[in-house]
Amino acid sequence: MIRTGMVAASLAAGLAGPAIACPPPPPPAAAPAPPAGTSQADVRALTDAWFQAQRALSYEQERQRTLQQQVGLFDSAGGMVLARLDSEGRTSGYPAEFAYMNNMPLVTMKPVRWVKGAGGAEAFQLSETNPMTCGYGRVDAAVRGRVGDVVLVYLEGAELRQDKVLFVLPVSRIIEPRALALLTKE
Repeated sequence: MIRTGMVAASLAAGLAGPAIACPPPPPPAAAPAPPAGTSQADVRALTDAWFQAQRALSYEQERQRTLQQQVGLFDSAGGMVLARLDSEGRTSGYPAEFAYMNNMPLVTMKPVRWVKGAGGAEAFQLSETNPMTCGYGRVDAAVRGRVGDVVLVYLEGAELRQDKVLFVLPVSRIIEPRALALLTKE
């Protein structure tokens, strides 16, 4: 009885703790059992081969998800502009009810070249408007970058305004063929 109460108390304490905002992905399925009589060295080799194949499969699935996201961005973007992170700062001046938005990263972006559509050359600012606990937010490539970094900004149209930004990606993460073709076009 006492043991059951201690287990219940420890479970309740564990459940009362902070929730994990972004749990890690589940581990891959266990390797299939080797045939009877397989040597230990072969069991290790089979297990290693299984997990290497699972890792390759996982990478390919992630690549396909990334490609589909970028296809969707390309298709929905009215404008795409290469922009350089020109300066960094912090947000300020929000009223008390939005005080949590003060002191967030704020960057000034300078357009370098329009690769889809056409728009202005004036500098524009981006900040985190909805901080995420995990994952990759729509302006993270800009607000988490460094001065001098060049990113591709996907826009609803040709206006260089935060509320028109669909997503920002580092050029190194772009795998969508049409976007790559536009980036390499002279």
